[in-house]
Amino acid sequence: MGDLLYALIIKPLELIFELIFAASYDVLPNPAVNLVIMSLAINLLVLPLYRRADIIQAEAKAKENEIRPMVDHIKKSFKGDEKVMMLQTYYDQKNYHPLSSLKSIISLLLQIPFFIAAYQFLSHLTLLNGQSMGPIKDLSQPDGLIVIGSLTINLLPILMTVINIVSSEIYTKGQPFKDKIVLYLSAAIFLVLLYDSPSGLVFYWTFNNVFSLVKNLFYKIPFKKREKKSEPVSRREILIYVFGALYMAVLTGLYIPSTVLSASPLDFLDSESLSNPANLVLYSSLIAFGFFALWMSVYYALFSSRTKKIFTSILLIMVLLSTIDYFLFGTDLGTLSAELNYDNGLVFGTLQIILSVVVLVVVSALCFTFRKYIVKFAGMILGAGFAVLAIIGLMNVFIINSYYDDACRMIEGQKDKQPVLELSKNEKNVVVIMIDRAIGSLVPYIFAEKPELQEQFAGFTYYPNTLSHGVSTNFGAPTIFGGYEYTPEKMNQRSDELLKDKHNESLLVMPVLFKNAGFYTTVIDPPYANYSFFPDLSLYEQYDDTHAYQLKGNTEANYTITNLSDIVRQRRFFMFSLMKTSPVFIQKLIYNGGKYYELESNQYVESDHDFIA
Repeated sequence: MGDLLYALIIKPLELIFELIFAASYDVLPNPAVNLVIMSLAINLLVLPLYRRADIIQAEAKAKENEIRPMVDHIKKSFKGDEKVMMLQTYYDQKNYHPLSSLKSIISLLLQIPFFIAAYQFLSHLTLLNGQSMGPIKDLSQPDGLIVIGSLTINLLPILMTVINIVSSEIYTKGQPFKDKIVLYLSAAIFLVLLYDSPSGLVFYWTFNNVFSLVKNLFYKIPFKKREKKSEPVSRREILIYVFGALYMAVLTGLYIPSTVLSASPLDFLDSESLSNPANLVLYSSLIAFGFFALWMSVYYALFSSRTKKIFTSILLIMVLLSTIDYFLFGTDLGTLSAELNYDNGLVFGTLQIILSVVVLVVVSALCFTFRKYIVKFAGMILGAGFAVLAIIGLMNVFIINSYYDDACRMIEGQKDKQPVLELSKNEKNVVVIMIDRAIGSLVPYIFAEKPELQEQFAGFTYYPNTLSHGVSTNFGAPTIFGGYEYTPEKMNQRSDELLKDKHNESLLVMPVLFKNAGFYTTVIDPPYANYSFFPDLSLYEQYDDTHAYQLKGNTEANYTITNLSDIVRQRRFFMFSLMKTSPVFIQKLIYNGGKYYELESNQYVESDHDFIA
């Protein structure tokens, strides 16, 4: 449950931190500068949020000051149930609720998730390792700037706390001391939490406090305020926002990831560390709902009525453009790998880019021009769209689960068969090794560059004229295993037979020929046997002295196989969805050459004996 809540609440914020840092690092690879850029960007991003929270806090404080004299009088003059009834009546008359006092700590409550996200991101950011900044020698370690004998004192946390206290004093100027206690306690808590933290993290939070100090000084400058009155947000507009946010969440978190996964679930299965690909849909859905339904709603809830209307219009435009861009643009970009990379990269024609810009302008203009008419029916349409995408997404998840269950049953059925390789000490042994995606023409160059390999592979035969007749295993492997009679052209001539049977037949050619020549034959991991991603070995059962095994998931090794692909995909599926729902001229920027602005040096590092799949 903790992981699910983290993915829903904190992970969207952590992802924003990483995107800003990675984007700035691509332009200017200097971690110290990137920290400053990230801090400025995040503070500007949340400035409207904190500004609105400050206004709400000020209004709550003014209300408390207004009712305090009478509340004190009631508490002094009455006791017991009579006091409670009198207070309740007075609160009702003044439209005040005791829980309104919590509004005074909204800013502090908002800081907590942002702090956790920053802490998690920067504490594990290996790009900071060994990076210096001025007198700080290593941003991944406490600064240790003050050394007195054998005592080392970290200066940055102390500086951060001083700035925090000064900012709090300016913010609460003129208020009683009890109203300042919470801010002073939070400054002390941050000091304790960050004192021994990496200096990069402390520098980031110190810079945040500097920004907060400047903000509070600016707010103290007297400006003439204009009273802006706006009509309250209608139920229809609230409905548009709710279903619009849910639509974007289900589109980017559930529908698109599940569509990709259900198209080829087995490509996302690793038999050595078998995990259900549907978990990737769950993870991307949590991030998407956290991003669109949770945090976007926090902004919406704190906005004024006028801003809420503008925000709803922007969301409606986003929904329309996302739908059009996903379903109409970039539908023929080529083969997508399991790591969500296109084989030929992300390439768009000039016409597509122009059309995308035209669609953006036209949709935006229509939405703002006919807003009052669209509001009447947009909520119902968005609600229906949300329901349809959710149903299709859940059906896709059911398909993914079915493939996963079949794979588990097949692997479990093979685990009882312990592989036995019988090699003769006196007679000839023939070993045929097939390496998927190996480029045979490069073999001579590899041996020329590494002469020591000649001795290691003595006795093996290199066949330079062995070619695959296709880029995919299902129609490239038959020719390699069975010979020229199993080229796509030859197999297509036997149109009265099932393709699966012809594929199986090609896999039997060598085992049968060697068996007939008197060899004891062993087959390991034949590709797509019985057209199953996890080979169905039953086709070899009819032949004596021919044994077949599946090594995938059926080996005991002295090393750990750690599948980090899922860790990468958890993040990438949401980024892939954002890319696919963006205008064409933005998609290449998000794609980022297939990296999706992922900080490679920020991935988990395993021991020397671990293998990363």
